[in-house]
Amino acid sequence: CSLDSFGAVKCWGSNAYGQLGNGHGGDGSDNFDSTVPVGVVGLGSGVTKIAVGTLSTCAIQNGALKCWGGNFEGTLGIGVSGSPVLTPTQVVGLDENSGVTDVSLGGSGHTCAIVNGGAKCWGRNGSGQLGNGQGGDSSNDYDSNVPVDVVGLETDVYAISTGGFHTCAIQGTTTKCWGNNLLGQLGNGSHGPLAHSSVPVQVLDIDLNSYGISAGGQFSCAYLDSGAK
Repeated sequence: CSLDSFGAVKCWGSNAYGQLGNGHGGDGSDNFDSTVPVGVVGLGSGVTKIAVGTLSTCAIQNGALKCWGGNFEGTLGIGVSGSPVLTPTQVVGLDENSGVTDVSLGGSGHTCAIVNGGAKCWGRNGSGQLGNGQGGDSSNDYDSNVPVDVVGLETDVYAISTGGFHTCAIQGTTTKCWGNNLLGQLGNGSHGPLAHSSVPVQVLDIDLNSYGISAGGQFSCAYLDSGAK
């Protein structure tokens, strides 16, 4: 997907789950894929940020957060889960007055946003990647189809990134991660099948001046004064 100088969004490629947002697709096939950019319904202006996930897409338009595409675990945050959504739909509670400034879609079906300086997440929570103190048992019992607050990240959050099954954020001068930690992707000095965390934990050796964070499939990186770690 791309965002032009007028705040309009166009997308192209796979549309099996309606992730292009043009009102077509969603049947799981390649019948409605597009090899050229197509306009997203209702997003012809006013968009300041877009984010794409594996099967879903989100955009901030005039301060409101809207998402579309695959919604199996509640990835879109619209209050229901299951069937794909073919056009942009507002995330529950995140309207033009909510103060949304950033959004990130993970690879496993969860989404997070910075809202009025705090972190909120929704969708899949099998590894505790929503950060609300629940989940982590690999089931879908604690998935959420509406935004939930991340524990301890109510203020001062200025960067957030969703990975495969984990999430990271920068709060003030502290870098924190949560969710799956099988391979040490939380950076807190532990790893393994029992090391997952459903609440944010501080990343070691990154105390001050972290300017950016990126959560990959099963690893994480940060940008510091001294370079990248």
